[in-house]
Amino acid sequence: RMVLAQQLQPLNRDYLPNLQNVWPSLQDPFYDQGSQYTVPYTIYTTGIGYRTDKVAKAPEAYANPYDIFFDGANKGKTWLLDDGREAPSAMLLRNGITDLNTEKPEDIALAKKELLAMIDAVNVKVSTEDYTKLPEGSAHVHQAWSGSMVAAPYYLPKGTGAEVLGYWFPEDGAGPIGSDMMGVLEGAKNPVLAHLLIDHLLSEDAGLSNFAFVGYQPPLTALDPQRLVDEEYIPANLTSAIVRESDFDNGFQELELSPAGQKLWQNAWAEFKAGI
Repeated sequence: RMVLAQQLQPLNRDYLPNLQNVWPSLQDPFYDQGSQYTVPYTIYTTGIGYRTDKVAKAPEAYANPYDIFFDGANKGKTWLLDDGREAPSAMLLRNGITDLNTEKPEDIALAKKELLAMIDAVNVKVSTEDYTKLPEGSAHVHQAWSGSMVAAPYYLPKGTGAEVLGYWFPEDGAGPIGSDMMGVLEGAKNPVLAHLLIDHLLSEDAGLSNFAFVGYQPPLTALDPQRLVDEEYIPANLTSAIVRESDFDNGFQELELSPAGQKLWQNAWAEFKAGI
């Protein structure tokens, strides 16, 4: 949208030598071939965060892990992400629909029906504060982004270990996955400096430091999963929050919808939000 609206300027690759540090697949992504306007900043998956000391069953203990969102044992403590694509997508996946960009009215109606059913089943709530709701205990189950779960241990009460936190994402990588990007605005006053900042964040040292601060993983080849655990950037019990390059082969990305499709999704989400 921003490119079509001429809000981004083409990147000067001469100022971005550290782009070579990025996973090869994201140096030339399908949505911006040749990284003409953007480079990747962080990557994430969307799964289920939970308190291991508060729930009777972990997601993988259910025949369908998404059923945890409907378990009355977690009533009043079950949260979804306050996001009109992420939350309905979980309901689609619960029913075996992996096209998270569907514009079929019957698919979106099914997702809405599932969302509405959660109101009575568990008194569901929504937030984008998964990284604090779980540590503080106001949520026992929270649809969560992987980066939020990496950051969550820092918000635990003093004396509480990271082992009370769990994160479920399909072992085969067949779940929601995405990336945030960086670019330079068309009207940038200091475009060269902007390029240099982007390049700095793509360096191994700066990328690792930024990851340690925000919890969201940069797609740098040097940051292999074992290193992140060995150097204690990620607790061993949260290795499921590590994103791998291969996950983009198996995962499902939420992409651009047509105006008509966007309206269907928005209307379904608005109806659900009005009921909680």
